[in-house]
Amino acid sequence: MNTIYIQILSNNLWTTKGSRFTAHSRLMAKHRISNITVGILSCYLIILGLLSVYNLIDTKQIDSNLLAFGSTSISVLVLFFSQIESANDYKIRALQHHACSLKIDKLYRTIKNFKSNPTEEEVLIFCKKMNGKYHKILKNFDNHKTIDYNKFKSSYRSDFKVSKSNAIVYKIIYYIDIYWLYSLLIITPLIGFFWILFLVKK
Repeated sequence: MNTIYIQILSNNLWTTKGSRFTAHSRLMAKHRISNITVGILSCYLIILGLLSVYNLIDTKQIDSNLLAFGSTSISVLVLFFSQIESANDYKIRALQHHACSLKIDKLYRTIKNFKSNPTEEEVLIFCKKMNGKYHKILKNFDNHKTIDYNKFKSSYRSDFKVSKSNAIVYKIIYYIDIYWLYSLLIITPLIGFFWILFLVKK
């Protein structure tokens, strides 16, 4: 009975720190792809301007107003996306999750190193103390998302009794959360370029 309390607390700490390390990875990935997307959109804007400068398109077939509209649209996307990055503070939130994970990991290691064969009273006092520290840490940091917890579970299927199909679904949802918006913003202007350079000419 003595070890049950310690094991439950240990599992809670292990799950929380793992989920928050996963949240850190997700937010850092968002931060990186966000910066890359802004850079790519800026390149699109420059390329669109160069099409007219170097006479790479026939202005008789393609209205100059269409190019101006495309350039303005991409400028708005860059501004919009920069605002999203600034508002979400992905990197700062990622670092906070990482700091939280490290603090919880310290408690986790303390529990793992707890002396063997303790009395029930010693276990209760120790668990109460560790549980208090654990909740104090949680109060000082934002919570992770459910997708972080599910992604963590998918990495330890046997521990959480997660089926292979569910693990795949969890991972897909995790990566969609990271990349879907950025992929859309990168691909959409390419479709516009293709339409301007090829379809309009016809």
